[in-house]
Amino acid sequence: MKLLLVLSLLVCVVALVSAQRCDLKRCPRNEVYRCCPSCPQKYCKPTEVKCPAKCTPDCICRPGFVREFEFGNCIPAEKCKRPAANPLK
Repeated sequence: MKLLLVLSLLVCVVALVSAQRCDLKRCPRNEVYRCCPSCPQKYCKPTEVKCPAKCTPDCICRPGFVREFEFGNCIPAEKCKRPAANPLK
């Protein structure tokens, strides 16, 4: 019985040590903190982003918001600057 208790305790300790730590962090306006955010985030312009192989806790844009540019602020998606129509055509 003692052996079973010791083995159970050992399994619990290993599980706790191997679990990724996710400490809450304050994020800028229009962003929310996620322990394992989805990748890639959305940007105003199509941007090629390399996703990390491992989850990395980070701040991401709230739903309905996109990054203005890489490492930029999160703005409402509808406020992205669209290229002006060519008046000569």
